[in-house]
Amino acid sequence: MARRTTSTLSLIGAQRQKEAMKPLHSNQTIPNTIQIDYALDMARHKNAMILLRVLIACLIAIHGWHRLLSPDGPDGLGEAVTAFGFPAGLALGWLITLVEAFGASLFALGWLVFPLGLFYTFLYVMAIIFYHAPHGWFSSGSGVDGCEYAVLLVGSLLCVTAQYVPNWAGVRRHQA
Repeated sequence: MARRTTSTLSLIGAQRQKEAMKPLHSNQTIPNTIQIDYALDMARHKNAMILLRVLIACLIAIHGWHRLLSPDGPDGLGEAVTAFGFPAGLALGWLITLVEAFGASLFALGWLVFPLGLFYTFLYVMAIIFYHAPHGWFSSGSGVDGCEYAVLLVGSLLCVTAQYVPNWAGVRRHQA
């Protein structure tokens, strides 16, 4: 691969600027380098959000599948949910486990991201309040199951879910 010199980079920059100065209409010339930079930034942003969405989905799926395959399984979660005072703990344990195990695939593919994101966010906020927070902050190295990981997961879920707010929710979006 040939090494680019400063003059080659200058030519590339000049060519890019010339492309940016193309007229939008036959009698109008407006520099749109800002629009090009914005489009590139939006593409990077979109790719970063896809990566974050897939990573979150993998973490959630692993959580659900681990519970499905463990000896206590969803029944153990149901008993814990009942112990926290919620009715229908066994049904909630199974619902949570199945949505984690199978819904995460849909989340990763970009399907039903908004409703699943809301469900997961609510689920992990409740887990923080009822389970993780009483164990302290740290999740690793302390031998307890603190809330730092769950807080990070909730923050990440909110970032991804906010990108998929449906039009009927009345949120105005900036059009690129």
